[in-house]
Amino acid sequence: MSVCDNGPGIPPEKQERIFEGHFRLQRDEAKEGYGLGLALCRKIVRAHYGQIWVDSAPDRGSCFHFTLPVCR
Repeated sequence: MSVCDNGPGIPPEKQERIFEGHFRLQRDEAKEGYGLGLALCRKIVRAHYGQIWVDSAPDRGSCFHFTLPVCR
């Protein structure tokens, strides 16, 4: 499954950190929220033996992907 956007993108050095709890990009610090959404997504996907990752480039948007096994 993939979800893509055409937003500002995520810097390569931050792409793994966005899946950590309470981590927020500097540009998003003034926005509402707790920075837990992607951390929760990662916990749920991993609990079902799947993988989650992002492909992104600054000013080109982001694609968030996850996979789940058909059977364990």
